[in-house]
Amino acid sequence: MPFNPSDYNEVNLNRYKVFLDSLDHPTVSIEKTVDDAVSNIIKKNAKSFVIYGEPQSGKTSMMIALTSKLLDENFRFIVILVQDNLALEEQNRERFQFSTLNPTPKRLEDILPKDVNIEDREIIVFCKKNSQNLLRLIKRTDHIKNKIIIDDEADYASPNSKINRIGEKGDVEKTKINERIYDLIGKDGIYIGVTATPARLDLNNTFENENHRWVYFKPHAAYKGQDFFFPIASDGGKFSINYDLVTLKDQAHDPAKELRDSIFRFMVNATFLNLYKNQNIIKNYIMLIHTSVKMENHAGDRRVTEETLSELAKRNSKKRIKYLEKIFDYALKKTNNDNKAKEITQFIAKNSDKYAIGVMNSSKHNKIDFDLKKFTITPSALFTISIGGNTISRGLTFNNLISMFFTRGVKTIMQQDTYIQRARMFGPRPDIESENFELTITDTLYHQWFSCFMLHRLSYLSAINNLHQVWVEGSRTRAVAPSSVDKSNVRIDKGEISFEKVRYKQQQEMNVSESKKQILLSLREKLGNNFIPKHVIDFINAISVNKEDDIAIHKDGKIERWADADHKDISRARGIFGNFDYEKFPLAKHHFKIIYNEKGFARMFYNFRHGKVSFLRNTRNKIDPIDLNQFAQISH
Repeated sequence: MPFNPSDYNEVNLNRYKVFLDSLDHPTVSIEKTVDDAVSNIIKKNAKSFVIYGEPQSGKTSMMIALTSKLLDENFRFIVILVQDNLALEEQNRERFQFSTLNPTPKRLEDILPKDVNIEDREIIVFCKKNSQNLLRLIKRTDHIKNKIIIDDEADYASPNSKINRIGEKGDVEKTKINERIYDLIGKDGIYIGVTATPARLDLNNTFENENHRWVYFKPHAAYKGQDFFFPIASDGGKFSINYDLVTLKDQAHDPAKELRDSIFRFMVNATFLNLYKNQNIIKNYIMLIHTSVKMENHAGDRRVTEETLSELAKRNSKKRIKYLEKIFDYALKKTNNDNKAKEITQFIAKNSDKYAIGVMNSSKHNKIDFDLKKFTITPSALFTISIGGNTISRGLTFNNLISMFFTRGVKTIMQQDTYIQRARMFGPRPDIESENFELTITDTLYHQWFSCFMLHRLSYLSAINNLHQVWVEGSRTRAVAPSSVDKSNVRIDKGEISFEKVRYKQQQEMNVSESKKQILLSLREKLGNNFIPKHVIDFINAISVNKEDDIAIHKDGKIERWADADHKDISRARGIFGNFDYEKFPLAKHHFKIIYNEKGFARMFYNFRHGKVSFLRNTRNKIDPIDLNQFAQISH
């Protein structure tokens, strides 16, 4: 048969479908996210927006799917920005490379030689977020038009922490990495930030991101996140926790013993799963130890871990007998069965030498000859122990993780975005492994972490509803680093927040037979979501059991009663609520009050009384103008 050039014409590769078909789990959430993101670019001409989802919720698979779809839509040059961390860069790049992607993603070094053609072909290139790499990438690709920049962990390093500084020329100063990414995007590039903690990007106005175009990546059904690990209970009630929570005193009398006992419990849980739950399949499990950012402390954790496991492996050691007795006690407590406790202890005694200890930090040793995969994605030993600090605090995925020893305390104020990212136990955990997961943590740190996630819920519900992104912080938790907050465009409401101004007529007396929640729903139905956003009602449903006592709906009032208020805008710098209001409803957490003006407009004011709470909102990006006539005018 003669050669026919037409047989080799380019065909539709349909890379997006090929990748989705390669996945072994439902893809509905990925498809929705990718469709929304591509619609932003093609139909809405968005140039800078964020895709956000919870920590370890499958964002890497989503990014691969998005990259595939963008290639199918004829975008030819895609840059994947990753943290300046070799371990993270390798983990993410290998996930891309071992996927069905065509073309195969490349490292920056692969495209730098001048003899590599990058103009007339499709390119996916990984670049770490350091100034030198970014500069080399800019110089190499400056002539490439319509680049797509996908920034993984976008709130890390990319925002401008000098946003409030004015330079000699009167321009806002920029950090070097922020400036380089600006240059990389250029005039015709498109920026897509991907992160689980987007507050910093919004409050910083990073790359003029369009917060009304944000896309939410919903976790799949197998995901275990904040609702599982930090469940909310009613006032004074017991938390309904479905995993093993071990709390320690803040000042340990014997830190080595606490760590050693946690290792024993990890081995018991791993063995319990392998003997009784894994259907004759032996799985290697991971324990994560996170006590400090200092590398010398990592070395100390390693010494305790190595001493513990090596003594267990010695056949004639007196400590071995002592340790096995302790293991038997933990196994008996777990199973309440003498035979199972004996079987678990015998299994550990027989396999005690099947362990691996990996320290993940920024030392040269880890950069040169450390096999990251064996301590994260594919644990190589029956009992795998991963130890580290900041390197394991963001981005890394840990498969088969069933134990976390977390005692890294907070000396001052907990920064929400940092500590949300440290929840490495979040992820697609099977129910049976989640139920046998153990979190060992100091009592104070757990409650601070719990409070951090409780405030994060309101922020998250705000962002999910794509309206009024509001970032909530308390007296002991800060939404983001203050240096990153664009003070000229961010409004901070101390203790209370107001929603959109709408047309309004004083209404009749409220139906006293309705519940307070139903009154709020009725107001939302009549005056619209901009008057009282759904995410606020969702938040109340999530954290309040006794909603009647928790909610206070105050009598509405005129803004003109305050001489120091802005009567047209319906706002008051000193706030609307006072102690007299709170005294009327001493049990209430959620306070609502309608304030109207003589021009026929009104706002709903809301205060969530959980300690000292502030609400941060970016006023620079506005949602499409609201037609106030669309709302019904109710009589009062």
